[in-house]
Amino acid sequence: MSRRLCLLLVLLAGGCVVSQPAVRLELDWARTVLLGAESGDVRTGVVRWERPVHFLVVGAPVRMQLAAERAFGQLQAVLRGVHRLELEHVRATDPRVGQDGYVTIFPMAPRNAEELARRHNAQVPSHAADGWFTIIWNLHYELTRAVVFIDPTLDEHWLRHTVLEEMFQSLGPSNDSGRIRDSLVFEGGLSVGSHTRLARVDEQVLSLLYHDLQPGDTARDIERAMLRSWRFVRS
Repeated sequence: MSRRLCLLLVLLAGGCVVSQPAVRLELDWARTVLLGAESGDVRTGVVRWERPVHFLVVGAPVRMQLAAERAFGQLQAVLRGVHRLELEHVRATDPRVGQDGYVTIFPMAPRNAEELARRHNAQVPSHAADGWFTIIWNLHYELTRAVVFIDPTLDEHWLRHTVLEEMFQSLGPSNDSGRIRDSLVFEGGLSVGSHTRLARVDEQVLSLLYHDLQPGDTARDIERAMLRSWRFVRS
Protein backbone atom coordinates (compact mmCIF):
# COMPACT_ATOMS: atom_id res chain seq x y z
CA MET A 1 0.00 0.00 0.00
CA SER A 2 1.37 3.45 -0.89
CA ARG A 3 2.15 5.88 1.92
CA ARG A 4 -0.26 8.43 0.49
CA LEU A 5 -3.11 5.93 0.34
CA CYS A 6 -2.23 4.81 3.84
CA LEU A 7 -2.54 8.37 5.15
CA LEU A 8 -5.84 8.89 3.38
CA LEU A 9 -7.21 5.73 4.97
CA VAL A 10 -5.96 6.88 8.36
CA LEU A 11 -8.15 9.96 8.21
CA LEU A 12 -11.17 7.89 7.25
CA ALA A 13 -10.83 4.82 9.42
CA GLY A 14 -7.71 4.98 11.57
CA GLY A 15 -4.98 2.35 11.72
CA CYS A 16 -2.23 1.66 9.16
CA VAL A 17 1.26 2.95 10.02
CA VAL A 18 0.23 6.32 11.50
CA SER A 19 -2.40 6.74 14.18
CA GLN A 20 -5.34 9.02 13.45
CA PRO A 21 -4.79 11.24 16.54
CA ALA A 22 -1.17 11.87 15.50
CA VAL A 23 -2.26 12.84 12.00
CA ARG A 24 -4.99 15.15 13.25
CA LEU A 25 -2.65 16.76 15.79
CA GLU A 26 -0.07 17.67 13.17
CA LEU A 27 -2.65 18.78 10.61
CA ASP A 28 -4.21 21.11 13.18
CA TRP A 29 -0.79 22.35 14.29
CA ALA A 30 0.30 23.20 10.74
CA ARG A 31 -2.93 25.04 9.97
CA THR A 32 -2.59 27.08 13.16
CA VAL A 33 1.03 27.99 12.48
CA LEU A 34 0.50 28.85 8.81
CA LEU A 35 -2.86 30.63 8.97
CA GLY A 36 -2.90 32.15 12.45
CA ALA A 37 -1.19 35.24 13.81
CA GLU A 38 0.34 36.10 17.18
CA SER A 39 -1.58 39.36 16.97
CA GLY A 40 -4.02 40.70 14.40
CA ASP A 41 -6.45 38.85 12.17
CA VAL A 42 -6.31 35.19 11.19
CA ARG A 43 -5.69 34.74 7.47
CA THR A 44 -7.60 32.54 5.03
CA GLY A 45 -4.49 31.94 2.91
CA VAL A 46 -0.83 31.23 3.61
CA VAL A 47 1.78 33.94 3.06
CA ARG A 48 5.33 33.39 1.87
CA TRP A 49 8.14 35.09 -0.01
CA GLU A 50 8.24 34.71 -3.77
CA ARG A 51 11.47 36.64 -4.22
CA PRO A 52 14.72 35.61 -2.48
CA VAL A 53 14.69 36.38 1.25
CA HIS A 54 17.36 38.90 2.27
CA PHE A 55 17.92 39.32 6.03
CA LEU A 56 19.54 42.60 7.11
CA VAL A 57 20.93 42.56 10.68
CA VAL A 58 21.33 46.22 11.61
CA GLY A 59 24.21 47.31 13.82
CA ALA A 60 23.95 44.31 16.12
CA PRO A 61 26.54 43.36 18.77
CA VAL A 62 28.75 40.40 17.91
CA ARG A 63 26.85 37.91 20.08
CA MET A 64 23.60 38.73 18.28
CA GLN A 65 25.32 38.55 14.89
CA LEU A 66 26.49 35.05 15.78
CA ALA A 67 23.00 34.06 16.92
CA ALA A 68 21.58 35.33 13.62
CA GLU A 69 24.18 33.38 11.65
CA ARG A 70 23.38 30.17 13.56
CA ALA A 71 19.66 30.65 12.94
CA PHE A 72 20.27 31.47 9.29
CA GLY A 73 22.28 28.27 8.88
CA GLN A 74 19.36 26.17 10.11
CA LEU A 75 16.82 27.92 7.91
CA GLN A 76 19.08 27.76 4.88
CA ALA A 77 19.65 24.03 5.39
CA VAL A 78 15.88 23.40 5.25
CA LEU A 79 15.30 25.51 2.14
CA ARG A 80 18.51 24.77 0.24
CA GLY A 81 17.63 24.08 -3.38
CA VAL A 82 14.05 25.27 -2.78
CA HIS A 83 14.28 28.98 -1.96
CA ARG A 84 17.20 31.38 -1.80
CA LEU A 85 18.11 33.00 1.54
CA GLU A 86 20.75 35.66 2.17
CA LEU A 87 22.08 37.26 5.35
CA GLU A 88 23.99 40.51 5.66
CA HIS A 89 25.19 42.62 8.59
CA VAL A 90 24.69 46.32 7.85
CA ARG A 91 24.85 49.76 9.46
CA ALA A 92 21.75 51.72 10.41
CA THR A 93 22.51 54.16 7.58
CA ASP A 94 22.14 51.48 4.90
CA PRO A 95 19.38 52.72 2.54
CA ARG A 96 17.84 49.23 2.33
CA VAL A 97 16.94 49.13 6.03
CA GLY A 98 13.18 48.72 6.44
CA GLN A 99 12.52 48.69 2.71
CA ASP A 100 10.52 46.29 0.56
CA GLY A 101 12.33 43.08 -0.29
CA TYR A 102 14.10 42.76 3.07
CA VAL A 103 13.69 41.27 6.53
CA THR A 104 15.21 44.01 8.70
CA ILE A 105 16.36 42.87 12.15
CA PHE A 106 17.00 45.53 14.79
CA PRO A 107 18.93 44.81 18.03
CA MET A 108 16.40 46.62 20.18
CA ALA A 109 14.17 45.43 22.99
CA PRO A 110 10.54 45.56 21.83
CA ARG A 111 9.62 47.71 24.84
CA ASN A 112 11.93 50.43 23.48
CA ALA A 113 11.00 50.08 19.82
CA GLU A 114 7.69 51.95 19.52
CA GLU A 115 9.13 54.99 17.72
CA LEU A 116 11.27 52.90 15.38
CA ALA A 117 8.33 50.61 14.61
CA ARG A 118 6.14 53.56 13.67
CA ARG A 119 8.92 55.00 11.51
CA HIS A 120 9.01 51.77 9.49
CA ASN A 121 5.22 51.28 9.39
CA ALA A 122 5.50 48.18 11.56
CA GLN A 123 3.21 47.00 14.33
CA VAL A 124 4.00 48.57 17.70
CA PRO A 125 5.57 45.80 19.82
CA SER A 126 4.27 44.51 23.11
CA HIS A 127 6.40 45.77 26.00
CA ALA A 128 6.40 42.28 27.53
CA ALA A 129 8.01 40.61 24.48
CA ASP A 130 11.67 39.62 24.07
CA GLY A 131 11.28 39.57 20.29
CA TRP A 132 8.70 40.96 17.90
CA PHE A 133 8.12 40.70 14.16
CA THR A 134 5.85 42.38 11.64
CA ILE A 135 5.29 40.84 8.22
CA ILE A 136 3.71 42.68 5.29
CA TRP A 137 2.16 40.98 2.28
CA ASN A 138 0.39 42.12 -0.87
CA LEU A 139 -3.02 41.25 -2.28
CA HIS A 140 -1.56 38.04 -3.73
CA TYR A 141 -0.45 36.85 -0.26
CA GLU A 142 3.21 37.36 -1.20
CA LEU A 143 5.43 38.63 1.60
CA THR A 144 7.09 41.89 0.63
CA ARG A 145 8.74 43.14 3.83
CA ALA A 146 9.38 42.24 7.46
CA VAL A 147 10.61 44.18 10.48
CA VAL A 148 11.99 42.38 13.54
CA PHE A 149 13.00 43.65 16.99
CA ILE A 150 15.06 41.51 19.36
CA ASP A 151 16.39 42.39 22.80
CA PRO A 152 20.20 42.06 22.43
CA THR A 153 20.73 41.82 26.20
CA LEU A 154 18.98 38.46 26.59
CA ASP A 155 21.07 35.65 28.05
CA GLU A 156 22.84 33.48 25.47
CA HIS A 157 20.36 30.62 25.34
CA TRP A 158 17.27 32.82 25.20
CA LEU A 159 18.90 35.10 22.62
CA ARG A 160 19.56 32.14 20.31
CA HIS A 161 16.00 30.91 20.75
CA THR A 162 14.44 34.32 20.14
CA VAL A 163 16.53 35.12 17.09
CA LEU A 164 15.72 31.75 15.51
CA GLU A 165 12.00 32.03 16.27
CA GLU A 166 11.63 35.56 14.89
CA MET A 167 13.60 34.78 11.73
CA PHE A 168 11.59 31.57 11.24
CA GLN A 169 8.28 33.36 11.64
CA SER A 170 9.29 36.19 9.29
CA LEU A 171 9.34 33.54 6.53
CA GLY A 172 5.60 32.92 6.85
CA PRO A 173 4.84 30.38 9.65
CA SER A 174 3.70 33.29 11.78
CA ASN A 175 1.76 31.84 14.68
CA ASP A 176 2.58 30.11 17.95
CA SER A 177 0.82 26.91 19.00
CA GLY A 178 0.41 24.99 22.23
CA ARG A 179 -0.09 21.64 20.48
CA ILE A 180 3.48 20.33 20.01
CA ARG A 181 5.99 20.95 22.79
CA ASP A 182 9.05 20.11 20.68
CA SER A 183 8.27 22.92 18.25
CA LEU A 184 10.23 26.16 18.17
CA VAL A 185 6.94 28.07 18.28
CA PHE A 186 5.41 26.20 21.23
CA GLU A 187 3.40 28.44 23.52
CA GLY A 188 0.53 27.24 25.64
CA GLY A 189 -0.91 29.17 28.55
CA LEU A 190 1.96 30.07 30.87
CA SER A 191 4.32 27.60 29.17
CA VAL A 192 6.63 28.68 26.37
CA GLY A 193 9.33 26.85 24.50
CA SER A 194 13.00 27.77 24.58
CA HIS A 195 14.42 25.55 21.84
CA THR A 196 17.46 26.68 19.90
CA ARG A 197 17.06 24.09 17.12
CA LEU A 198 14.25 23.57 14.65
CA ALA A 199 12.13 20.54 15.48
CA ARG A 200 11.05 17.98 12.90
CA VAL A 201 7.68 19.70 12.51
CA ASP A 202 9.26 23.15 12.17
CA GLU A 203 11.52 21.94 9.36
CA GLN A 204 8.63 20.19 7.65
CA VAL A 205 6.23 23.12 7.81
CA LEU A 206 8.86 25.45 6.35
CA SER A 207 9.63 22.99 3.57
CA LEU A 208 5.90 22.45 2.96
CA LEU A 209 5.30 26.20 2.68
CA TYR A 210 8.03 26.76 0.10
CA HIS A 211 7.99 23.46 -1.78
CA ASP A 212 4.35 22.34 -1.78
CA LEU A 213 2.23 25.46 -1.23
CA GLN A 214 1.63 28.73 -3.06
CA PRO A 215 0.76 32.15 -1.62
CA GLY A 216 -2.94 32.26 -0.79
CA ASP A 217 -3.38 28.50 -0.39
CA THR A 218 -6.11 27.63 2.10
CA ALA A 219 -6.52 25.23 5.02
CA ARG A 220 -7.75 22.57 2.61
CA ASP A 221 -4.68 23.05 0.42
CA ILE A 222 -2.45 22.63 3.48
CA GLU A 223 -4.13 19.33 4.36
CA ARG A 224 -3.82 18.00 0.81
CA ALA A 225 -0.15 18.97 0.62
CA MET A 226 0.56 17.32 3.97
CA LEU A 227 -1.05 14.08 2.87
CA ARG A 228 1.26 14.07 -0.15
CA SER A 229 4.58 14.84 1.54
CA TRP A 230 4.43 15.10 5.36
CA ARG A 231 6.24 12.55 7.55
CA PHE A 232 3.75 12.04 10.36
CA VAL A 233 4.73 10.73 13.80
CA ARG A 234 4.42 6.96 13.89
CA SER A 235 2.14 5.37 16.47
